Amino acid sequence: MATNDRYPDRPLGSTLPPFTARLANAGVALNLAAAGVTVTIRMRKLGASGRAIDDVAATSVDASGNASYTPTTAQVTDGGTGDYEVQWVYQDAGGLVFKSRKIPHRIVPEA
Repeated sequence: MATNDRYPDRPLGSTLPPFTARLANAGVALNLAAAGVTVTIRMRKLGASGRAIDDVAATSVDASGNASYTPTTAQVTDGGTGDYEVQWVYQDAGGLVFKSRKIPHRIVPEA
C-alpha cells in the first residue's frame, strides 16, 4: 500500500523531513481527501510495547493518495536512538481498513 522502501535516517529530535507515503490499493491511489476517510501514522521502536507516534496524519493528505506527517520533537526524541518501524493506516467512511507494510526507520545520534 505505501510505496516507501525505507525512510532516511533522522537525527535525534529532528522533525524534518516529514514522513511521506503514497497509499494505493491494487495500484490505484486511494482518495485520502474523501469525506469520512481517516489516515493514521504509527511509529514504534523495535522491541518496545508502546508507540512513539499514533496520530491522525493531519499534516497533509490529498485525493491522489499522498500523505505526509511532520512529527513533533518529543515523538522523535523520547524513545531515543535506534531502529523503528512506521505504518500507515487508512480507514474509509464505511469502516474498511487498509494497513501499509511496516517501513523501517532509524533515529541516529545528533551530529
